[in-house]
Amino acid sequence: MSSNDEIADLKARVPLVQLIGLQLRNGKALCPFHKERTPSFHVFPDAFHCFACGIHGDHIDWLKQHKGLSTRQAIEHLRQLAGRSAPVVNNQNRRDPEEARKFALSIWEDARPIKGTLAEAYTLHIWTRQLSALPHRLIPRCRHRQADRYPSDPARTG
Repeated sequence: MSSNDEIADLKARVPLVQLIGLQLRNGKALCPFHKERTPSFHVFPDAFHCFACGIHGDHIDWLKQHKGLSTRQAIEHLRQLAGRSAPVVNNQNRRDPEEARKFALSIWEDARPIKGTLAEAYTLHIWTRQLSALPHRLIPRCRHRQADRYPSDPARTG
C-alpha cells in the first residue's frame, strides 16, 4: 500500500479545506452529513470535526465517508489531486507461495503440545470456571465433556 511518509506528504500537498470544498466562515460550515441551521462543522488544517453529529477525521476519512471511497481509492484520489503517480512496487520482497506454505508448515511442526504444562493447567482452570458459571440446568445438555472440548486440537493431545 502506501507508507505513512507518502500519505503525510500527500496531505501536506492537498489542503483539507480545498479537498472538502465547503464555504467556510471562521473555519466553520454547515455539516454535509446532517441537516442543521447553525454551523457546527469545523475544518482545521489537518482534520475536520462536527460537534453536532460527532463525525471527524482527516483527508482520507473525508474521502471515505463523503465520497464513499475505499482507503486505497482515497489515497489514489489524493495522489491525483497532488499530481503524483503511484509508486513502483518492488515484487522482489514477496515470498513465493510454496515457500510461504513450507514456512508455515515448519512452524506447525515445531509447535509443542501443552499436555502436562502450565498452559494446560491454566486452560483447564479457565474452562472450569466458565462451566461453573453456567446454570446447572444447562450443563447436562452440553454435548462435550471437559476433556473432549477440543478433540481435534493437536496442541491439546499428547
